[in-house]
Amino acid sequence: SVTVKIPKRAIHPNQAREEVMKSMSALNLKCADVVLLHWPSDLIEADTLVPVWKELESMKQEGRCKVLGVSNFSVPALQMLIPSCTIRPCVNQVERHPLLPQYELLEYCSSVGVVVQAHSPLGGGNLLQHSTIKKIAKESGMSPAQTCTSWNLQQGVPVVVKSSNASHLREITALLQDDTDNLALSANHMKELSDLSQQNRRFVAPPFMLRPGTLYSWEEAKLSDCEEYIEPAIPNTQFSIGTGEEKLPFVIYMAVREKRPSIFSEGIAACEASCPPSVHSHCFQRDGTRHITLFQGDLTKNQARMLRYEQDLT
Repeated sequence: SVTVKIPKRAIHPNQAREEVMKSMSALNLKCADVVLLHWPSDLIEADTLVPVWKELESMKQEGRCKVLGVSNFSVPALQMLIPSCTIRPCVNQVERHPLLPQYELLEYCSSVGVVVQAHSPLGGGNLLQHSTIKKIAKESGMSPAQTCTSWNLQQGVPVVVKSSNASHLREITALLQDDTDNLALSANHMKELSDLSQQNRRFVAPPFMLRPGTLYSWEEAKLSDCEEYIEPAIPNTQFSIGTGEEKLPFVIYMAVREKRPSIFSEGIAACEASCPPSVHSHCFQRDGTRHITLFQGDLTKNQARMLRYEQDLT
């Protein structure tokens, strides 16, 4: 099946439609199997979640897709959307694995007829080296990848596995094709894996999803938990944008993929909670210089204030 994800920058109905049509054109498709809203944050900040969803409902009725869904939506975000739906989301694709079972979300989605689908069931590959998971894998005659995947499947949660490792993909394929229960976890092993939830660890945690007090924020996580390489884009510097009462100071954080400044690195940028919701940011570093762009307003209508900063890292 083909899934089209609408990026977070599409915060207006026409933008969401354009993103879907652009993706389908690139894939030479007339109809996508699934269309997902990738992130709830910007839509909720812009107060356009419901209008955008209504546009997606229209697209489904036009035959542009078979199924509508969401991704990375919390319970409050779903509670904001579902009462206004004519066509409810069929699926909510979220990170889920033994260290992040999301039982409350699973229970709520079940109560409203939304299927939870687990992305990153291997924790971005990090769980493959977890001592408990390796132990259970050995005792069960499975690989660590099969063990993590089975934990979700045996709870009735379908998975989306993304891996550049061909052997991991073969292992998952063998698991999905097994109809003999040879590749199944015992009740004791399931409990042992579920007990890992006390570690409560996200591996896909962009900082724009951590804004305490909002409907979409992952309240159980902290900015420092997002990525081990999260750091201020320009240390010890406050930025401001706007005028008068709107002129508020804030700090830009950047997820830096490489510590070496000579290596190109593009990261997700996010502001701490004091930043005005209308301010967006983008960071990248290349050739020893870190570049930060801030903008406020709607870039698609050329109505945005824009500020650019550079920092020499050498």
